[in-house]
Amino acid sequence: MAALAAAQLAFLAARGPLRLEAPRTVYSNGHPAQRAAEPYLLFLREVRGIVPAGATVRIRAARSAENSVPAFYMAIGLLPEQRVASSLPELRAPGEADFVACYGGECAEPGYREARRLAGGTLYERIH
Repeated sequence: MAALAAAQLAFLAARGPLRLEAPRTVYSNGHPAQRAAEPYLLFLREVRGIVPAGATVRIRAARSAENSVPAFYMAIGLLPEQRVASSLPELRAPGEADFVACYGGECAEPGYREARRLAGGTLYERIH
């Protein structure tokens, strides 16, 4: 019984202090590897508040190594009112996106202008 209690205390200690407030994301109180995704989730939440419903938004990362299928699927889940396009060549849909949301910095692209700086990156709007 003491070993179980010790394991539970170690589990709680690894996740930081207990707080009596709502978590910022579903990963806020998770495993440290999950918490590493929290800035990306907050970035997508900010994008969701700016990009109009029905608009197409391409999600990409400033560092190409961070462009991944799981990140693309997270964007689909967190932007339900927008059409999400991938920057991955194997998932890239034909046509241009209305917006490009660049996580982690700047990703200037021809045909787009900076629309807004966000806490986690930059949002670009297509030039018509």
